[in-house]
Amino acid sequence: MSPLPAGLSRMAVLSAWNHALATGALVRHTAVSSCTTASDGVTRVSRSPDALEFALRLVPSLSRKNAPQAPAKPTPGQCSGGNSLVDAVPPAVSAICPSTRPPGPRPNPFLPHDPSLFVADLPTAPAENPPSHKVLLNKFPVDKGHVLVVSSDFAPQTGLWDAADSRAFVSALQTLSVAPACDMDINGAPVDNGSVDPGAARLTLAELAGEWILFYNLGANSGASQAHRHAQLLPCWALGGYDRPQETPPAGFEWESSAVPISRVLERWTSQQATPPRTNHLFQLPENRLPFLHLAALLDPEDFATSSDGRAFTPNAVPGEWTPRAASTVHHLYLQALERLASATDTKLPPAGPVPADCAHTLDSPGVLSANILLTRRWLLVVPRQHPAVTLSFTENRDAVIASTDLPPENDSPQGSPTLTFSMNALGFAGAVLVRDTQELALTLDAAALTHGAIDLATLPLAGYPWQPLGSGEPAAQGGLIDVVTGLV
Repeated sequence: MSPLPAGLSRMAVLSAWNHALATGALVRHTAVSSCTTASDGVTRVSRSPDALEFALRLVPSLSRKNAPQAPAKPTPGQCSGGNSLVDAVPPAVSAICPSTRPPGPRPNPFLPHDPSLFVADLPTAPAENPPSHKVLLNKFPVDKGHVLVVSSDFAPQTGLWDAADSRAFVSALQTLSVAPACDMDINGAPVDNGSVDPGAARLTLAELAGEWILFYNLGANSGASQAHRHAQLLPCWALGGYDRPQETPPAGFEWESSAVPISRVLERWTSQQATPPRTNHLFQLPENRLPFLHLAALLDPEDFATSSDGRAFTPNAVPGEWTPRAASTVHHLYLQALERLASATDTKLPPAGPVPADCAHTLDSPGVLSANILLTRRWLLVVPRQHPAVTLSFTENRDAVIASTDLPPENDSPQGSPTLTFSMNALGFAGAVLVRDTQELALTLDAAALTHGAIDLATLPLAGYPWQPLGSGEPAAQGGLIDVVTGLV
């Protein structure tokens, strides 16, 4: 038997999860209920066969805890405001969910963190002490295995990532996307992969299989986020609405990450191009595929499995002493995408570097770019945001729906008609949607454009911001990693 690798691994997530569950530190959802008679209990809606498909699931446990309504302003010196999936949204497969919680300041759940939720330290440089990042369980997980990569010291969620953040995020994504070569738990006892039981609270290694996805909510309009810097990771299969892991690509696709709806859009479109976008170059999909403003890049999984000095990844790789080559690439693409989107939307880039403890100005400053970022080992997607939430009002006969970015008075529905407010973060753009009860499910199914209407209002229309490729005379991105950026529309 081989020993458990030190630091982050699927086994470390498994051990931390089941321990936190036993001690009551983890709030778990009940079994997902079926929306339809389909075998996986998922209703899927899409504008067209080639457009983004949304996986809609009924999750009654959503009603156990209200979702966020709007970003909260922190009290001076505290910098801990905000409502987010991390501390406000109950277990779910999505971040498009009805929102009724009033805003208000919150304590920082990461300083100090709950020891029962600790998974591993995540250093980003050799012999780094203390480590720059740590991995924690999400107390209110979207699904099994939901973890957070958190900066050890306070850094604002609204600020730009630095190079250490990119190293931590990419290292965690690589480590969790690759099956470990170990068959012992942290106590040296033998383990096996176990079976998959969606209704069970305990976690097995089989439920951590396959590719993972990382997502990050940047800025006040990104869907409400904890003020302390963190990225979130989940197995891809959970976001596709599947009831068990997908260790092989979905039928008709080659990428394992295409268990996620947005990944299927990217793979299908690029495979249809006579000249597909080059790896590590920003591009844009046409409006009939993704109707909102965005920038994407295809990535090479080998860059994740190879260190910056050419060493191959092994399950025994020590974080900080082994950094994926992709960390530098992702960092430059991320910064370049934000620069381009800020210029296109006439907004300012988020602040970089340390900020004062009283960071209200960075959390709620008008004119600063907000965006959702999604990352797998195959692609990067950046979506700018203009509203954190959307309210949808239905007529009494439910034959029409009016979408608005105005939040209605609490418990007030015009003329007694149903009103839903949806708060969206990055997972909504992965294509995962959930509802709390049968009434919300009925409203969603009655209004076929509900999900798309909410997305349209919360983002910026692609048609209004035509993508202009870099000219031959424009300088390349720093580091020479991106020599040319092509715009394919």
